[in-house]
Amino acid sequence: MDETLLLIAPASLGMVLAAVYLLAFAGQPPGLARSLTKTGSVALLSLGVALAGAPWPLVLGLAASALGDYALSRPGPRAFLAGMLAFALAHLAYILAILGYAWGFGALWQYGALAALVLLLISMLRQLWPRAGALRLPVAAYALIIGAMGAVAIGGAVSLAGMVVLLGAALFIISDAVLAAETFLLTPEASRAAGMPRIVWVLYYSAQLLLAVGLGNLV
Repeated sequence: MDETLLLIAPASLGMVLAAVYLLAFAGQPPGLARSLTKTGSVALLSLGVALAGAPWPLVLGLAASALGDYALSRPGPRAFLAGMLAFALAHLAYILAILGYAWGFGALWQYGALAALVLLLISMLRQLWPRAGALRLPVAAYALIIGAMGAVAIGGAVSLAGMVVLLGAALFIISDAVLAAETFLLTPEASRAAGMPRIVWVLYYSAQLLLAVGLGNLV
């Protein structure tokens, strides 16, 4: 079977599940159907790129993200920590995938983007540190890891595929910043009223699709 078809079939089903999650489950209380829908949308994307012969770090990154989605869909601080750990592993895998292609700093805009990324991380950590309580250190460690992924993506933006990956990384970072604000800075009622769970999901799933396309050599 053609590799493209091997990718398209599970990835398409994953996108259907992502749409179902957006319309029916985003912002809703924990439940098995919610967890399976959320997890399956990225797990099927991981399966698709694996069947298509994508580099193993991309497959690992998407698979770890699916585990993180499941953990974050469950209640309690232990599930939240497990989710952060899974996504930290995903970002490390994405870093390996990006470094496997052309990479390097040289353009002025790359240094500007890197400076903007550092300022965003500092701003978020200053706001989250007094409110994260016992999760301060894990949150800070996660922020450094996703920041490293963003920095490497900036350095890898030397081709069309690299620009796609950079856009995916940027959306991932923005989605996590919104999620952090939703989790630590806003009440659940204010978050739902602002539509933040749906905003986070659209940004996050778009990021995963772009990373799959760029790192899977599909452009």
